[in-house]
Order: sequence, then C-alpha cells, then structure tokens
Amino acid sequence: MEIAYKISKPFKGLFGGLGWKFIISGDRKTAPPPTSIAASIVLLFNSVGIVFGVIILVASIGNFLIPSFAVDALLAKNAIYFFEHVFINAKIYMAIKALYELVPEYTGKPWKTPRLFAIAWAAVVILVQAAYSLHLVQDMTMPA
Repeated sequence: MEIAYKISKPFKGLFGGLGWKFIISGDRKTAPPPTSIAASIVLLFNSVGIVFGVIILVASIGNFLIPSFAVDALLAKNAIYFFEHVFINAKIYMAIKALYELVPEYTGKPWKTPRLFAIAWAAVVILVQAAYSLHLVQDMTMPA
C-alpha cells in the first residue's frame, strides 16, 4: 500500500505511475521514470498473485482447524502455482528495475522513458498472468 501511495502521489494516480497517461497522451511531461513504471507494474500484477495466495492460505488454515471444511485439491494446487508464478516474476522484474537505477549512474547519462518502453511494461501485466497457463499444461492431473 505504501508503494502505491508513493507512486500515486507525484504522478496523480496509479495510472500516471504505470505510464498509461503517458501512453495515451504521448506528452513527455507526464512520463514517469522507468523505475516508477516497473515498480507500478510489479505492484499491480503481484497484488493479484498475493490475493490468490491469501485465499488459499486462509482456506488451508480453515481446513486445518475444521477438518470437515474441504478444500478442492486441484483448485488449491492451481492457486498456489499462480501465486508462485506471479511472485517469482515480480522478483525477477524488481531485479530488472535495479538495472534502471544502476545503468544511468554508471554511464552518467539520464535514462529517458520512451513511449514504447511504457507500452511494453503495460503488456507485462497481461503477459505474466497469461503465461501461467503453461504450468497447467505441465500438469497431468488437470482434467481435459
């Protein structure tokens, strides 16, 4: 929540921090720095994964405390896979975000935010969650 607040404040909302206002308008004045775009995107898609993780955690605790409360094993497995997939991708993208900070410092040149950069990061929101379906193909217990 704090990250969302810190990004939303200077860019007048999370859409500004995501770079979506910049994508739509093309106005360089509304372009957030690359690190803000990456952090906003990671915040957005990681929040969805965390919700899945919390749901399965609460359901598992409920099953532990009240054994008659049944949790569908296949649903639980898929929720855990989704949580792990999104969570690990968030860690990878945060490492990439560190490069956005280090490269300009190393080269001594500012890192500009091109419009295509913001569009590519916006696509990450959908692609990370869509790529999860590959985990379902790897699993032989999934019904056809």
